[in-house]
Amino acid sequence: MMKTFQFVIIVCFIAASCKYKNNSNSTVAPLLLNPGSIKISINDGIEEINNIGQLIDSVKYIPLETDTNSLIAEITRLEYVNDTFIIFDNPGKSVLFFDSRGRFLHKTGGLGRGPDEYSSIRCIAINPYFRKVYLYDQYKFSILEYDFDGKFLASHNYDGLYPTSFYSKNDSFVFFQNKLPYDGNYYDLITMQKGAIVNKQLPFSKGEEQWFSPKYPFYELNNKLNYIDNWNSRILELGDSLSVKYLFDFGKDALPAGYTKDLKGFSKNKKKFSYFLGDFFENENYLCFHVNHCGKLLTCLYIKRKNKLYSIKTTGESWHEKIPVIFSFPRFARENFFVSSITPQNCMVLTEMQDRIKDKPLVKIAAGLNITSNPVLAMYYFKQQ
Repeated sequence: MMKTFQFVIIVCFIAASCKYKNNSNSTVAPLLLNPGSIKISINDGIEEINNIGQLIDSVKYIPLETDTNSLIAEITRLEYVNDTFIIFDNPGKSVLFFDSRGRFLHKTGGLGRGPDEYSSIRCIAINPYFRKVYLYDQYKFSILEYDFDGKFLASHNYDGLYPTSFYSKNDSFVFFQNKLPYDGNYYDLITMQKGAIVNKQLPFSKGEEQWFSPKYPFYELNNKLNYIDNWNSRILELGDSLSVKYLFDFGKDALPAGYTKDLKGFSKNKKKFSYFLGDFFENENYLCFHVNHCGKLLTCLYIKRKNKLYSIKTTGESWHEKIPVIFSFPRFARENFFVSSITPQNCMVLTEMQDRIKDKPLVKIAAGLNITSNPVLAMYYFKQQ
């Protein structure tokens, strides 16, 4: 029986309000499109790419070294800094470092009760400029600070703070609260310096709750911090104020706002509408993201200089005969490339289909893997547009 090769995409969601307040709590106008905002229309007329290889200049596959100290249960988050891969494994409660060839370097910290150890890791932040990793211990209400060599530097207490994600920018932390108030502040985004609140954005109402666990909502490009606000189908550029960078327009098929408040109502009606899923990556030339279009999952690629949107064909009975490059959805974006991860299970399926797959370098790597192997990273270098 023919096996179909598919990548598993875990869809999570993020929510935020479409208004914000300043520190004096005075209400300001809703966020509107400005001359620099880009609207991307999602409709039935999106052109489909059957051969993603025509846009890719080259692919580099990197098997991550597997031993008893470097086992990865899940790549929850992936960063690539100074030829080093930094991987947050949430189920494994660890942060691992690998070099550019996939060789294991070290882990950061460890489970325990010591001052340089953590009880659990709720989320992490990475500052490539200071070469530091920050781990948020949800039981200690503390941020543990390490350098890129794994050396413990300090611990910072944030009693009562329970963020879903946070970002390190210069000497500040931006916390994503996901509808959890902090010290009487009902804002989804709270920026703090040296333990003091310096900015509050995207307010929510008392008693408002979320029924999902969002993915990491922050990314930085060209020294500007951005926030993925998926229930409102937009990407916001963060600063002292907020501005809309990208807006996804679903027209008449857009998911009504009321359906995001109730899990039962959303699950019952989601296939009737279209909405942005929050999986979003941007580099200098491209955007890559997922949308649900009336019950159909679309992997979209937007070429910025051409203002052109495509849907990438990723599954199908004859897919492997048509596409010479196996394209897995990105986990990280930088300059002119995307980085993806391919599980050993999916790699092993490739070996059973090797006569139909033209991506021979990946097939060769897959032949040396087993079910306990670490994932394979793929660096896709796209052509300049």
